[in-house]
Amino acid sequence: TVFIDDRFRFACTLGVILNCDKNIKILIHDYMYRDYYHIVEKFLDLTECKDTLAAFKIKENVDKNEVKALYEEYKYNFE
Repeated sequence: TVFIDDRFRFACTLGVILNCDKNIKILIHDYMYRDYYHIVEKFLDLTECKDTLAAFKIKENVDKNEVKALYEEYKYNFE
């Protein structure tokens, strides 16, 4: 399980997708009210949520090249 909070949530999430087993559980804090984080749903399936905390699993057949390109674009962007 990985808990993602504070700055660089999107880049951290992409890093987890690139570097962790696909069966990992990803928790993102303050997710539900920040629509700009919802881009991660291109690569993740929302499995549950409570208040602003959301839990995800990595989708099958994720294009790692696309994830890596987005990571390179957002790795210094904390929004």
